[in-house]
Parts: sequence; structure tokens; C-alpha cells
Amino acid sequence: MFHGDTALKNLCIKKDFEVERYKNEIVLYKAWYDDGFLTLYQNKSKDKNLEELIEFKMQGLEIEGLEGETRVSVELPPQSEKLIKLRNTGAMEERKLTSKILNKKITQWVKKNEDEF
Repeated sequence: MFHGDTALKNLCIKKDFEVERYKNEIVLYKAWYDDGFLTLYQNKSKDKNLEELIEFKMQGLEIEGLEGETRVSVELPPQSEKLIKLRNTGAMEERKLTSKILNKKITQWVKKNEDEF
């Protein structure tokens, strides 16, 4: 079954498995679904930036857009969100997943000048 990103984000929130990263301003939601596993990061803060490096150990899954990789880097400025999708590569009964945060940093957000890269 095909799900758009909006439907997948709503599914994450509905499953209500919430992990707090900073007070209740930066949170993530996790959910299994028919096609794999989802992690939705939401930064509701006005002035905090989250940087996080996650390593996944997966069987029967792969990171969408980073096929063959095991790590995902997340940079989440204020008032933003990021959806990480792990897609099934085999039978559902073969899916296994663990994750570990290799690096996490929450900093005061500073807006970059438009001419900075």
C-alpha cells in the first residue's frame, strides 16, 4: 500500500510512541507500518536546533534515500520536522531493528545570513 508523507506523519503521531529530545519542544514519534518503520522528528521550539546522528542495525529494512547506509544525520532547526523512512526489503517476519544515537547536540539556533553556505 502506498502512503504519502502527510499520511505517514499522521500515522506516527496517532501511534503515540513519543520520545522527548528537549522538554516538550523537540520530540520524535516512532511507528511500524505495513511498508516498514517511521521516525518523525518535530521541532516546535522557537530558538533550538537539534543535530543528531543515528546508527541503525537492520535486517529486512533499508533507509529510504540512503540505500546501503546504516547512519542518518538529522539537523532540525526551529519550527521544522523530518521524516525518516525505513522500507521493507524482505518478508515482514524477517524485519529486525535497533538504533543507537551516536551524537546528539541541542544548541541555540542562529539564523544564517542568506549569503552563507
